[in-house]
Amino acid sequence: MTYSSQAISGDSCFIERIQHGNFTGRVHSIFDRTFNIQSEDRGELFTIANESLDNGPNTLVTEFTHFSEMDIAIDDRVYAMNNTLCILNKIKIKLDDAKKWNSVLPPYPANEQQLRRNLNAARLIIDHYGKNGGMKRSHTDGSSFDQEVTRLLAERSRLLLQAISRGSMQQAEREAAGLVGLGFGLTPSGDDFLVGLFVVFNLPMSPLYHCRSFCMQVAAQSIGRTNEISYITLKKAATGQARESLIRLLRDLTVGSEESMRASLGSVLNIGSTSGTDIAIGIVSGLELSAEKKAGGKVCQRKLL
Repeated sequence: MTYSSQAISGDSCFIERIQHGNFTGRVHSIFDRTFNIQSEDRGELFTIANESLDNGPNTLVTEFTHFSEMDIAIDDRVYAMNNTLCILNKIKIKLDDAKKWNSVLPPYPANEQQLRRNLNAARLIIDHYGKNGGMKRSHTDGSSFDQEVTRLLAERSRLLLQAISRGSMQQAEREAAGLVGLGFGLTPSGDDFLVGLFVVFNLPMSPLYHCRSFCMQVAAQSIGRTNEISYITLKKAATGQARESLIRLLRDLTVGSEESMRASLGSVLNIGSTSGTDIAIGIVSGLELSAEKKAGGKVCQRKLL
């Protein structure tokens, strides 16, 4: 049986590769709402998502609702032909009317008044509605191992933020490396926190923008220290590429009303088990650092770009 669907939207570069017929790969991993493809040329992961998910780097959003019950398997061959992405003879995804999407981050605001108000409100929302067990401490005791992971996440993220605040970017790289792969789930909490922090570094006009190569250094060092799905997310975030829902939150935090920020933050907090909360804490922490640096007139000691 062949399943057919139209692509609704997707990363513009991914769509163009399919349209040009130069994309080949293998199925890497399969979940209910997504499956991942590893390209043959660079080994990079690409995601096919169901209709409920938002746009993201290397992602194609389709009209499908579920993938776990389809007859696809790890290592199934994937190829592009006639404006269609094919998984053997099992799935055909047509790109005739697919809307191209690009990851474009909003600039850091010239006037920080609304940002500061939104950050205060966001912290309260995360404290109240964020999911425990990752960057947000659990109120239950848990096992001794869980407690130790939670302690390490708190300690290493604190030391990382302190190093960035001082402008000590070499130390910041070392502290960030200690967060890579730390935590539970498909994308560990330490990685998710760094994803949120990385996108803030890449905001145009941000006080941290000139130090953004810090993110690429950490991402490069994370190869083999976390799983491939989490690594590609870190790699993309290091160059300012993030999911549509994260970009919307960044925009609403920086210049939006509190009402719009609450809606955007709520959507992010619903990502994964603790992933959304971990990412949101990274974003808020990065924006707080940015506001602190702008107020203090400090810059990073090592400008790599």
